[in-house]
Amino acid sequence: MRIFTLTLIISLVSLSIFAQPWLENLPAGKAKNELTLFDYQKAFETYWAPYQVEKGTYFENGVRKKAPGWKQFKRWEYEMQCRVNPRTGEFPKKSAMEVRRDFEKTKPRSSTSVAADWTPLGPTSSFSGYSGIGRINCVAFHPTDMNTYWVGAAAGGLWMTTDNGSTWTCQTDQNGVLAVSDIIIPDDFETSNTIYIATGDRDGWDNRSIGVLKSTDRGNTWNATGLSYTIFEGQMVNRLLIDPTNNQILIAATTRGVYKTLDGGTNWSLKMTSIEFIDLEFNPLNP
Repeated sequence: MRIFTLTLIISLVSLSIFAQPWLENLPAGKAKNELTLFDYQKAFETYWAPYQVEKGTYFENGVRKKAPGWKQFKRWEYEMQCRVNPRTGEFPKKSAMEVRRDFEKTKPRSSTSVAADWTPLGPTSSFSGYSGIGRINCVAFHPTDMNTYWVGAAAGGLWMTTDNGSTWTCQTDQNGVLAVSDIIIPDDFETSNTIYIATGDRDGWDNRSIGVLKSTDRGNTWNATGLSYTIFEGQMVNRLLIDPTNNQILIAATTRGVYKTLDGGTNWSLKMTSIEFIDLEFNPLNP
Protein backbone atom coordinates (compact mmCIF):
# COMPACT_ATOMS: atom_id res chain seq x y z
CA MET A 1 0.00 0.00 0.00
CA ARG A 2 1.62 3.25 -1.13
CA ILE A 3 1.03 6.27 1.04
CA PHE A 4 0.90 9.63 -0.70
CA THR A 5 -1.70 11.67 1.21
CA LEU A 6 -0.30 15.14 1.84
CA THR A 7 -0.91 16.25 5.42
CA LEU A 8 0.98 19.49 5.90
CA ILE A 9 -0.17 20.02 9.42
CA ILE A 10 1.92 17.05 10.53
CA SER A 11 5.06 18.81 9.34
CA LEU A 12 4.95 21.06 12.40
CA VAL A 13 8.08 19.44 13.78
CA SER A 14 6.78 17.21 16.56
CA LEU A 15 3.65 15.55 17.86
CA SER A 16 3.65 17.84 20.88
CA ILE A 17 2.06 20.65 18.90
CA PHE A 18 -0.54 18.71 16.91
CA ALA A 19 -3.29 19.16 19.49
CA GLN A 20 -2.63 22.84 20.13
CA PRO A 21 -5.80 24.91 20.54
CA TRP A 22 -4.56 27.57 18.11
CA LEU A 23 -5.10 25.10 15.27
CA GLU A 24 -8.81 25.75 15.66
CA ASN A 25 -8.17 29.21 14.17
CA LEU A 26 -7.14 27.75 10.80
CA PRO A 27 -9.50 28.55 7.89
CA ALA A 28 -12.40 26.12 8.09
CA GLY A 29 -13.06 26.13 4.35
CA LYS A 30 -9.59 24.99 3.32
CA ALA A 31 -8.37 21.43 2.90
CA LYS A 32 -5.18 20.62 4.79
CA ASN A 33 -3.15 20.39 1.60
CA GLU A 34 -4.33 23.91 0.66
CA LEU A 35 -3.20 25.59 3.86
CA THR A 36 -0.27 28.00 3.55
CA LEU A 37 2.39 29.19 5.93
CA PHE A 38 0.46 32.46 6.20
CA ASP A 39 -2.62 30.55 7.39
CA TYR A 40 -0.63 28.86 10.14
CA GLN A 41 1.05 32.10 11.16
CA LYS A 42 -2.23 34.00 11.41
CA ALA A 43 -3.91 31.25 13.41
CA PHE A 44 -0.93 31.00 15.76
CA GLU A 45 -0.48 34.74 16.34
CA THR A 46 -4.21 35.35 16.79
CA TYR A 47 -4.41 32.75 19.53
CA TRP A 48 -1.30 33.84 21.44
CA ALA A 49 -1.68 37.63 21.04
CA PRO A 50 -3.66 38.12 24.31
CA TYR A 51 -1.00 36.26 26.30
CA GLN A 52 1.83 38.62 25.26
CA VAL A 53 4.29 35.74 24.96
CA GLU A 54 8.01 36.53 25.07
CA LYS A 55 10.57 33.83 24.29
CA GLY A 56 8.07 31.06 24.94
CA THR A 57 6.71 32.24 28.30
CA TYR A 58 3.99 34.54 29.60
CA PHE A 59 2.69 35.78 32.94
CA GLU A 60 -0.65 34.75 34.40
CA ASN A 61 -1.64 36.27 37.75
CA GLY A 62 1.98 37.15 38.33
CA VAL A 63 3.21 33.61 37.65
CA ARG A 64 5.49 32.88 34.69
CA LYS A 65 4.21 30.03 32.55
CA LYS A 66 5.43 28.22 29.46
CA ALA A 67 3.46 28.60 26.23
CA PRO A 68 3.09 24.96 25.07
CA GLY A 69 4.31 24.46 21.51
CA TRP A 70 5.36 28.10 21.08
CA LYS A 71 9.09 27.47 20.62
CA GLN A 72 8.49 24.43 18.43
CA PHE A 73 6.27 26.47 16.13
CA LYS A 74 8.79 29.29 15.94
CA ARG A 75 11.55 26.85 14.95
CA TRP A 76 9.34 25.34 12.28
CA GLU A 77 8.28 28.81 11.07
CA TYR A 78 11.92 29.88 10.76
CA GLU A 79 12.74 26.71 8.82
CA MET A 80 9.84 27.09 6.39
CA GLN A 81 10.05 30.85 5.67
CA CYS A 82 12.83 30.38 3.13
CA ARG A 83 11.11 27.42 1.50
CA VAL A 84 7.59 28.64 0.78
CA ASN A 85 6.41 30.87 -2.04
CA PRO A 86 7.18 34.36 -0.66
CA ARG A 87 4.02 35.87 -2.22
CA THR A 88 1.46 33.22 -1.37
CA GLY A 89 3.02 31.24 1.49
CA GLU A 90 2.40 28.04 -0.48
CA PHE A 91 4.46 25.05 0.66
CA PRO A 92 6.83 23.37 -1.84
CA LYS A 93 5.59 20.24 -3.53
CA LYS A 94 9.03 18.80 -4.28
CA SER A 95 12.19 18.23 -2.28
CA ALA A 96 15.50 19.81 -3.30
CA MET A 97 16.65 16.40 -4.56
CA GLU A 98 13.57 16.06 -6.79
CA VAL A 99 14.13 19.55 -8.22
CA ARG A 100 17.75 18.67 -8.92
CA ARG A 101 16.78 15.42 -10.67
CA ASP A 102 14.21 17.24 -12.83
CA PHE A 103 16.88 19.77 -13.79
CA GLU A 104 19.37 17.07 -14.71
CA LYS A 105 16.81 15.40 -16.99
CA THR A 106 16.81 18.50 -19.21
CA LYS A 107 20.43 19.52 -18.62
CA PRO A 108 22.44 16.40 -17.81
CA ARG A 109 25.85 16.80 -16.25
CA SER A 110 28.89 16.40 -18.47
CA SER A 111 30.25 12.87 -18.54
CA THR A 112 33.78 14.30 -18.53
CA SER A 113 33.46 15.95 -15.13
CA VAL A 114 35.93 14.81 -12.48
CA ALA A 115 34.88 14.19 -8.88
CA ALA A 116 36.30 16.73 -6.46
CA ASP A 117 38.88 15.68 -3.89
CA TRP A 118 37.72 17.02 -0.52
CA THR A 119 39.55 16.98 2.81
CA PRO A 120 37.69 17.73 6.07
CA LEU A 121 38.95 20.89 7.79
CA GLY A 122 36.59 20.93 10.79
CA PRO A 123 35.29 21.91 13.17
CA THR A 124 35.28 18.57 14.97
CA SER A 125 33.82 19.71 18.28
CA SER A 126 31.08 21.95 19.59
CA PHE A 127 30.92 24.59 22.30
CA SER A 128 27.35 23.54 23.15
CA GLY A 129 28.44 20.70 25.36
CA TYR A 130 28.55 17.87 22.82
CA SER A 131 31.77 15.98 22.19
CA GLY A 132 31.30 16.17 18.42
CA ILE A 133 29.09 17.78 15.82
CA GLY A 134 27.35 14.71 14.45
CA ARG A 135 24.86 12.18 15.76
CA ILE A 136 24.38 8.47 15.04
CA ASN A 137 20.88 7.01 15.29
CA CYS A 138 21.53 3.30 14.75
CA VAL A 139 24.07 0.54 14.13
CA ALA A 140 23.63 -2.78 12.30
CA PHE A 141 26.06 -5.67 11.90
CA HIS A 142 26.96 -8.12 9.16
CA PRO A 143 25.50 -11.54 10.06
CA THR A 144 28.86 -13.33 9.86
CA ASP A 145 31.68 -10.80 9.35
CA MET A 146 32.48 -8.93 12.58
CA ASN A 147 34.59 -6.34 10.71
CA THR A 148 31.66 -5.22 8.58
CA TYR A 149 28.87 -3.03 9.96
CA TRP A 150 26.72 -0.02 9.14
CA VAL A 151 25.73 3.16 10.98
CA GLY A 152 22.83 5.49 10.26
CA ALA A 153 23.44 9.20 10.81
CA ALA A 154 20.84 11.76 11.87
CA ALA A 155 21.50 13.87 8.78
CA GLY A 156 24.47 12.28 7.03
CA GLY A 157 23.33 9.02 5.49
CA LEU A 158 24.11 5.31 5.78
CA TRP A 159 27.81 4.51 6.25
CA MET A 160 29.51 1.13 5.89
CA THR A 161 32.86 -0.15 7.12
CA THR A 162 34.49 -3.43 6.15
CA ASP A 163 37.63 -3.01 8.28
CA ASN A 164 36.19 -2.58 11.77
CA GLY A 165 35.82 1.20 11.51
CA SER A 166 39.18 2.22 10.06
CA THR A 167 37.57 3.48 6.84
CA TRP A 168 33.95 4.28 5.94
CA THR A 169 31.91 4.61 2.75
CA CYS A 170 28.62 6.49 2.47
CA GLN A 171 26.00 4.49 0.56
CA THR A 172 23.14 7.00 0.33
CA ASP A 173 24.51 10.17 -1.27
CA GLN A 174 21.91 10.04 -4.05
CA ASN A 175 18.86 9.53 -1.82
CA GLY A 176 16.22 12.20 -1.35
CA VAL A 177 16.69 12.12 2.43
CA LEU A 178 20.03 11.40 4.10
CA ALA A 179 18.76 10.77 7.64
CA VAL A 180 18.57 7.13 8.78
CA SER A 181 16.63 6.00 11.86
CA ASP A 182 17.05 2.24 11.58
CA ILE A 183 18.85 -0.41 9.54
CA ILE A 184 17.97 -4.03 8.78
CA ILE A 185 20.60 -6.47 7.50
CA PRO A 186 18.91 -9.86 6.81
CA ASP A 187 20.77 -12.99 7.86
CA ASP A 188 21.00 -14.05 4.18
CA PHE A 189 22.81 -10.82 3.26
CA GLU A 190 25.70 -12.63 1.56
CA THR A 191 23.34 -14.15 -1.01
CA SER A 192 20.46 -11.66 -1.12
CA ASN A 193 22.62 -8.50 -0.91
CA THR A 194 19.60 -6.87 0.73
CA ILE A 195 19.51 -3.91 3.12
CA TYR A 196 16.50 -1.99 4.45
CA ILE A 197 16.67 1.47 6.00
CA ALA A 198 14.08 3.59 7.78
CA THR A 199 14.62 7.15 6.54
CA GLY A 200 14.31 10.29 8.65
CA ASP A 201 15.70 11.47 11.98
CA ARG A 202 13.43 10.01 14.63
CA ASP A 203 15.15 11.77 17.53
CA GLY A 204 15.62 15.37 16.42
CA TRP A 205 13.13 15.52 13.52
CA ASP A 206 15.68 17.64 11.66
CA ASN A 207 14.98 15.47 8.61
CA ARG A 208 11.59 14.00 7.72
CA SER A 209 11.08 10.51 6.34
CA ILE A 210 10.39 9.28 2.83
CA GLY A 211 9.54 5.84 4.21
CA VAL A 212 11.39 2.54 4.06
CA LEU A 213 14.01 2.10 1.33
CA LYS A 214 15.41 -1.20 0.07
CA SER A 215 18.66 -2.10 -1.65
CA THR A 216 19.30 -5.45 -3.33
CA ASP A 217 22.88 -4.67 -4.40
CA ARG A 218 24.59 -4.20 -1.03
CA GLY A 219 23.63 -0.54 -0.74
CA ASN A 220 24.85 0.74 -4.10
CA THR A 221 21.36 1.73 -5.24
CA TRP A 222 18.06 2.19 -3.38
CA ASN A 223 14.41 1.77 -4.26
CA ALA A 224 11.22 2.86 -2.53
CA THR A 225 9.11 0.17 -0.90
CA GLY A 226 5.35 0.14 -0.48
CA LEU A 227 5.75 2.19 2.71
CA SER A 228 6.59 5.56 1.17
CA TYR A 229 6.01 9.22 2.03
CA THR A 230 6.88 12.61 0.65
CA ILE A 231 8.99 14.68 3.03
CA PHE A 232 6.20 17.27 3.20
CA GLU A 233 3.87 14.77 4.85
CA GLY A 234 6.00 15.14 7.97
CA GLN A 235 5.95 11.43 8.81
CA MET A 236 8.61 9.24 10.43
CA VAL A 237 9.59 5.57 10.46
CA ASN A 238 10.98 5.13 13.97
CA ARG A 239 11.87 1.43 14.08
CA LEU A 240 12.22 -1.59 11.81
CA LEU A 241 12.16 -5.26 12.77
CA ILE A 242 12.70 -8.34 10.61
CA ASP A 243 11.21 -11.68 11.56
CA PRO A 244 14.08 -14.00 12.59
CA THR A 245 12.31 -16.93 10.94
CA ASN A 246 11.32 -15.26 7.66
CA ASN A 247 13.32 -12.53 5.88
CA GLN A 248 10.28 -11.44 3.88
CA ILE A 249 8.42 -10.31 7.01
CA LEU A 250 9.21 -6.86 8.40
CA ILE A 251 7.41 -4.65 10.90
CA ALA A 252 7.68 -0.84 10.99
CA ALA A 253 6.84 1.47 13.88
CA THR A 254 5.75 4.82 12.42
CA THR A 255 3.99 8.05 13.29
CA ARG A 256 0.87 6.59 11.66
CA GLY A 257 0.94 3.27 13.49
CA VAL A 258 2.46 -0.17 13.00
CA TYR A 259 2.85 -1.63 9.50
CA LYS A 260 3.73 -5.15 8.44
CA THR A 261 4.95 -6.60 5.15
CA LEU A 262 4.95 -10.28 4.15
CA ASP A 263 6.73 -9.83 0.81
CA GLY A 264 9.95 -7.98 1.54
CA GLY A 265 8.47 -4.49 1.50
CA THR A 266 6.37 -4.51 -1.65
CA ASN A 267 3.07 -4.35 0.21
CA TRP A 268 2.38 -3.20 3.77
CA SER A 269 -0.72 -3.59 5.90
CA LEU A 270 -1.62 -1.33 8.82
CA LYS A 271 -1.87 -3.36 12.03
CA MET A 272 -2.22 -0.66 14.69
CA THR A 273 -3.23 2.93 14.06
CA SER A 274 -4.24 6.27 15.58
CA ILE A 275 -1.04 6.61 17.61
CA GLU A 276 2.69 6.98 17.02
CA PHE A 277 4.86 3.97 17.84
CA ILE A 278 8.50 4.69 18.64
CA ASP A 279 9.94 1.28 19.45
CA LEU A 280 9.19 -2.43 19.02
CA GLU A 281 10.93 -5.65 20.01
CA PHE A 282 10.22 -9.31 19.30
CA ASN A 283 9.58 -11.75 22.08
CA PRO A 284 12.90 -13.65 21.97
CA LEU A 285 11.09 -16.97 22.43
CA ASN A 286 8.23 -16.33 19.99
CA PRO A 287 8.51 -13.84 17.11
